[in-house]
Amino acid sequence: MKYSVLMLVWAALSAPAFSTTLVFYDATADAIDTFDSIGQFGPFAFSFTTGSTSSTLADVKVNLHGNGSGTGSVTVALYSNNPNGPRPASALAVLGTVSDSSIAGDTLQDFPVASPVALSAGTRYWIVLSTTNGSALGFNWSETNAGTGVTAEFNIYDGKTYANSTGPFIGYVAANPPPPPPVTSVTGVVSASSFGELPNVAPGGWIEIYGSNLAPDTRPWNGTDFAGNNAPTMLDSVSVTIGGQNAFVDYISPGQVNAQVPSNVSTGGMLPLVVTNGDDASQPLNVNVQPTEAGLLAPLSFKISGNQYVVALFSDGSYVLPAGAIPGVTSRPAHPGDEIVMYGVGFGPVTPEISAGVIVTQTNKLTLPLQILFGQTPAQSIPYAGLSPNYVGLYQFNVVVPAVPDSDLVPLTFNLGGVAGAQTLFTAVEQ
Repeated sequence: MKYSVLMLVWAALSAPAFSTTLVFYDATADAIDTFDSIGQFGPFAFSFTTGSTSSTLADVKVNLHGNGSGTGSVTVALYSNNPNGPRPASALAVLGTVSDSSIAGDTLQDFPVASPVALSAGTRYWIVLSTTNGSALGFNWSETNAGTGVTAEFNIYDGKTYANSTGPFIGYVAANPPPPPPVTSVTGVVSASSFGELPNVAPGGWIEIYGSNLAPDTRPWNGTDFAGNNAPTMLDSVSVTIGGQNAFVDYISPGQVNAQVPSNVSTGGMLPLVVTNGDDASQPLNVNVQPTEAGLLAPLSFKISGNQYVVALFSDGSYVLPAGAIPGVTSRPAHPGDEIVMYGVGFGPVTPEISAGVIVTQTNKLTLPLQILFGQTPAQSIPYAGLSPNYVGLYQFNVVVPAVPDSDLVPLTFNLGGVAGAQTLFTAVEQ
């Protein structure tokens, strides 16, 4: 059966060791009978069809016959399939070339793939062998059909396509499936970093969740994600639960998700936090949920000469800082009697009650008593201390500056319900 040319093809996937080999074709139990000249009857081609998963071609081996002499060569390439008939269409990758002088007798020649070539699932491909410069190399082939069972579909011999039902090419085509998709993993949780990056979380507080494969893309929430005044609990298939309760998600990225803790979680201990990205849920990470975890807005951009300043604003929009402390930011020290505005998160419930995940539409008041100190001197007054209207989970504090000595480094502290805040902050005051 002259068209039955022996080709031993081994297609393997460059994949992790834990992958399971997929066998696309196996007739290696067939015996070699003789060889046919590639130059006379070629190009030769052999088809195989991939399985239900994608893979990456990494290596091809073919069984060649030569006498160790000659100036020709054989090129091995991967081709796509012609949709109008079972024939090779166009070259996808040249896998390598072997010279006549390097083949003596029957040789299983290796053509490792330097740059892995992706193979789509459920797709027919061809391995094509062609000659240059009058190569005298041949392919071994078999008259028998004793292979172990995964039969090839078609081969090309002398310009014709044959169904490979008897006397098949002796060969083996295999691949490893790609590695499993990345696992959603949570490695750490802190309260919002611009508000102190504190270790615990609190109902209604904002948190930052760090890990890997947390989201398919990167974006914050926008107006279309809201249902009326209600914030979303999912962005692009990403959701967060704390103690089984849905959190409100305002930012997603593969490495970080920001969310607001729901109001109805229990406090005073550890609760499991889970991030779900599509169909993949992270392993729970326990977080310590306390009634409050209060922090004032003080981002790293307000750290000046190693001193962390609180963000405080005058009514005209300028900042309470030493004049010119931050290039491009209009600032000046506060005077005693000035009313300035600060912001915070995690300060606990308000009256009337406003749940997490809702845009605030009315003024309200902190339930717990709040004291803000400039050095050791309490603020003259705090005309407003509650959730800020038009925001979600952001507290606003209107504070009247007390009479304190002039300084660009006035320590600013607070205590909430008799518990001192954890941040070390400064502001600027002059008479």
